[in-house]
Amino acid sequence: MNLYNWYITESKSNGRSIRTLFGNITGHEKYLDSTFVRSAEILSIKTDYTQGQMIILTADNAIFYCLLIYLNFRKYEEECLGADYIPDYEFIKEKYAGKIPYPKIEPGKILLVLSNCEEHYFHSAYCREAADSEPLKLDAFPRIGMFQDSFLILGKNAWINIGYFPGERNIHIYRTRTNGMPLYVENIGFTSLRVNYRAGSFLLEPGERKLVCDGEGPK
Repeated sequence: MNLYNWYITESKSNGRSIRTLFGNITGHEKYLDSTFVRSAEILSIKTDYTQGQMIILTADNAIFYCLLIYLNFRKYEEECLGADYIPDYEFIKEKYAGKIPYPKIEPGKILLVLSNCEEHYFHSAYCREAADSEPLKLDAFPRIGMFQDSFLILGKNAWINIGYFPGERNIHIYRTRTNGMPLYVENIGFTSLRVNYRAGSFLLEPGERKLVCDGEGPK
């Protein structure tokens, strides 16, 4: 099993310290990819620098493979409060922090970046209005529904308003207000994702970018 956006915390139980692991899981037989989980107690941690990962064994005999570039450094530091839960943490931070790749976006386009490593499959979203402007990161957040959760992406005083329902290795885009700009999706994860929208659907392979709508969606 692989874990992304992961971190370690410590708690007390019956007078002893217990370390547990949190993150978005992939490759589990019971959980959908991108589900946020908490592990059983950590028994051992081994760092494999040749593969750039930690191998963590827990009390229920689960083995987690945790890429070091996907360590949630901010959350880990909030939780550990200076304690040394991760061996050689300062070296790991210097070598791996900020190394997650972010795709480039061309002028006049909106890019929604998806990954099976992220909760709700959402990695990031940007728009870039002109060649001489920097990409603008769009606000994004989940909305908890009575029957189904959705994910919303907003920008430019709601002139950009994109919404989708996350499913099992797929998303259904139900709103594409793009302020006249074409909307693209890119998959930077490790498994294929199906993208459904009002005009049809397509399979988005790892490393692939495709057009969803040309800016003529509902305003």
